[in-house]
Amino acid sequence: MSEKMKLLTRRENAFIAELKEGNYLRDTKIFSDSNLAILVGQLENELKYSHQRNGIKFYRTRVIAERVSGIEDYVPVMIPDRVLRQISVPNDKLKGKWVKIAGEFSSCNKIGEDGHRQLDLFLLVRYIEFCDEPGEYININLVELTGYICKPTVLRKTPLGTSITDIHIAINKSCAKSNYIPCITWNAVAEIASLLKVGERIKIRGRIQSRSYFKRVSPNSEEGIWKTAYEVSVARFDLI
Repeated sequence: MSEKMKLLTRRENAFIAELKEGNYLRDTKIFSDSNLAILVGQLENELKYSHQRNGIKFYRTRVIAERVSGIEDYVPVMIPDRVLRQISVPNDKLKGKWVKIAGEFSSCNKIGEDGHRQLDLFLLVRYIEFCDEPGEYININLVELTGYICKPTVLRKTPLGTSITDIHIAINKSCAKSNYIPCITWNAVAEIASLLKVGERIKIRGRIQSRSYFKRVSPNSEEGIWKTAYEVSVARFDLI
């Protein structure tokens, strides 16, 4: 691990410790033992109303999170109004504002623009803090998930020979449902991940990444549309 990554890990652990010591939301856990997500970045756009459930309004946007390498990830976030009521929200435009966020990486099924069901992924926010600058928390984008392998793993090679294994994990929620999270592993980690079997329980540590791809209208067509996929890029995992 490089010195930059070691420093980032210390910052991530310090942020988690700060959250665990605080009491920001009454009667609400910021994250669970099996699902933890923290993120620091800038709001891509203003908050947009999404839906209402059980009397709670939810708002969506994306957070632009910069990696140590300088590459930017666009992370979708869902913010309940009860979280916003707990803090002082700036009166001016929110686009471009720096935020420190914590919660859980979640999923649900929704009907896409093409009429088909698709997996909707987002960071469900349970803590948010607006700040002028990220300071020592720059580059933080961390998820720690504990769940079960729910699909057979697939090992593939890039044109340059890099090993990649896609894994999907199911994380139990308190409401008798599960979050289904797509993850991607690389190089030596991918070779090991390819041996995982459906039903095995693992704990992963990584970051939420966005990836653009071109979806053709048919296999042999030159026509299509650019779309964005979200997944967890796994730094390491352990069998439990």
